[in-house]
Amino acid sequence: RDLEGSIRAPQVLPEPLLLLVGNLSSPSIDAPRQISPGLVSKLHTIADRHEGMVPLHSRLFAQWMHLVFPQECPFPHLSVDPVVMTPNHWHGGGIAAKDLRVKPEDKQRLIEESARMSAELPAWDPVVMEWSEEEVLFLQETPHRIFGGAISAAMRLILQLSMCLTILRIGFEGFRKVRSGSADKVQEFAV
Repeated sequence: RDLEGSIRAPQVLPEPLLLLVGNLSSPSIDAPRQISPGLVSKLHTIADRHEGMVPLHSRLFAQWMHLVFPQECPFPHLSVDPVVMTPNHWHGGGIAAKDLRVKPEDKQRLIEESARMSAELPAWDPVVMEWSEEEVLFLQETPHRIFGGAISAAMRLILQLSMCLTILRIGFEGFRKVRSGSADKVQEFAV
């Protein structure tokens, strides 16, 4: 929250972010401190993926924050279904309609995958060991199109033309009434 309050934007350049994070303290880490070169490199990699900016509400940045503050920031595990990360999923029928219990066979599969992955990675570098390059941009809805691009454009054009014609018709009716009303007043004064 301190970070978001200081930045006040959904994305930021890596250098000011490094200064801010280096000056953040937590119950387990005192500030100021130097961020390790491996983590600095990872932050620049995140920025390179997003046109030079680090999106604060992204999975990669959350993962980076977990490595910087392992006790305070949870690791952002990947979801099988990216819809889970959208606001619409949590409002309405999304989450309530799903069974959130983990099945025993899924538990066993996850344990086996974790053991296999741990055996393949070197244990001396936590950045290498925990880092995953998969990105998810949280809080971003994908636009849903009802119709294809050409049909949608044609329908918008028809709607806009009908609105313009309605406004013109109302304007001409008003002008005609004002004109006929003023002609009647001119005749009253002439008599």
